Amino acid sequence: MYEMTEIFLDHENAAKHDFQGIAPLSPTPETMTPTLLVYTKLSYTHETHYLTTEQVNELFLFTAEAHTTRKPLNRFITIHMKDLKEKTAQACLSNVMEKTRKWLQRNGYEHAYIWTLENGPVKGIHAHILIHIPSRYMTAYKRLLAKWLPFEMTEGTLDCKTVKYPPYGALGGRSCVYGALRYMCKGIDPATPLHLIKPEYQGEIIGRRCGWSKL
Repeated sequence: MYEMTEIFLDHENAAKHDFQGIAPLSPTPETMTPTLLVYTKLSYTHETHYLTTEQVNELFLFTAEAHTTRKPLNRFITIHMKDLKEKTAQACLSNVMEKTRKWLQRNGYEHAYIWTLENGPVKGIHAHILIHIPSRYMTAYKRLLAKWLPFEMTEGTLDCKTVKYPPYGALGGRSCVYGALRYMCKGIDPATPLHLIKPEYQGEIIGRRCGWSKL
């Protein structure tokens, strides 16, 4: 969804127009006002209250494809963003995920991750991330997260869990990763529940409520 903004480039000539809907009697190049139409993605700048059906389906599809391409989302990470303002939470998370992508690539690994943002009445703004991190890199990744976050990391800031998988080719609806994913997607609109998710309102978010990398 987009919002159109009309910007007048010639303020002096713009004053000659009747903005109540009546055009000048004889418009000429001198009286015609050059304009620039700017389109802005509303999803990046406006508040959202629920995950959509389309977004949740994409997250479930990505999770299955990550497993198929041998990049299983084997870490479930929650980052509590403390007192970050709503308008900066998405920028903070986007920065962390971009640094994660570059770090994985430097170590010879393709990146695969999904995330959601929530704004709970008790926990405040926090992010849930399902990501593929090889076991031997997880300790180093935690240390890097402490550097990348724009606030001091305390005991309750970061929660990391390992997501166990069955042998390849045996991923089913009851697999652990889908349990984590359903929890991540509980902010779905309760009018359109799916994937056995139990909807629970997760507050207002400025910008996107979820995202995923490329496979």
